[in-house]
Amino acid sequence: MWISRKIKKRISRPIELLTEATHKFGNGEEGYDENNIVDLDIHTRDEIEELYHATQ
Repeated sequence: MWISRKIKKRISRPIELLTEATHKFGNGEEGYDENNIVDLDIHTRDEIEELYHATQ
């Protein structure tokens, strides 16, 4: 059980946050800009963090 929570926190949640922010930015949602993506502050030390930095 704790393994699934750790996976969700470390992998799934950062991807969900980045996906949601990218969709909002890409759709031009009012009041949503690149600063909202920067504010996600993802630090996973892997490809997910690389993807996060690539969107900035």
